[in-house]
Amino acid sequence: MIPAREIGCGCGRLALSVTPGFVVDMTRYPAEFELGTHQHEHANLCIVLEGAFTEWSGCRERLCRAGTLIAKPRAEAHRDRFHGRGARCVNVAVEHDRLAQIQDAFSALMELRIDADPSLLVSGHRLSAELSRPDELSPLVVEGLVLELIAGTLRNSLPRRRPTEDWVAQARDYLHERFRESVSLAAVARAVERHPVTVAQQFRARYGMSVGEYVRRLRVDHVARRLVASRETLASLAAEAGFTDQSHMQRTFKACLGQTPAAFRRSGSK
Repeated sequence: MIPAREIGCGCGRLALSVTPGFVVDMTRYPAEFELGTHQHEHANLCIVLEGAFTEWSGCRERLCRAGTLIAKPRAEAHRDRFHGRGARCVNVAVEHDRLAQIQDAFSALMELRIDADPSLLVSGHRLSAELSRPDELSPLVVEGLVLELIAGTLRNSLPRRRPTEDWVAQARDYLHERFRESVSLAAVARAVERHPVTVAQQFRARYGMSVGEYVRRLRVDHVARRLVASRETLASLAAEAGFTDQSHMQRTFKACLGQTPAAFRRSGSK
């Protein structure tokens, strides 16, 4: 990790991670600041965490608000003007060798137009939290989060198909349907007709986390989406998502995303 520094013209690079194949930074752009026509050495992903800006690329004009994803090939000329209070973005440069490995996925991202997507805000804030609290494992974590972002965005753009024979995926679907409830490993195992130990082992092998961690993440993601899309109270959202109480939700939310629910709501509404 490289310490925060100014990158010129009032733009503040808040954090930077150099990870195998990816260079990820979190940058704040001031209000009414304009980046003249420029291009990037590498293919680039940008997630807008808060604020808004307009981007011009060729004849195209696009207003980019919180929750917007922009995917650009290398050397595409564009310019940006930042509005209101400016903007905070996570930028991912995909280096040439790594791009060759994920070229098809990246090309598919460039075909999508994704605006004001709460799930992208969640992914962006996860990256932001990792960049803000780096340790020796952060490059590995950041790499995983970037790949998860790409895969998750593409998967969400496809029609959902319910698997009929993949019991691990069926266990996951069970959690998506019941995460607001008090879910036990034994109940999941009964639902897919497997032993709890088998479920625990295979679920972690497939999804990289335990059943309990997955449920916690589903609850946090649900609250994050509702914070942006509604004006419900925090207490109401805590109960709706299955948390014990508002305090429990706030502690869990901050541990996962690096900021309080109230701060997340403010960033998504700017």
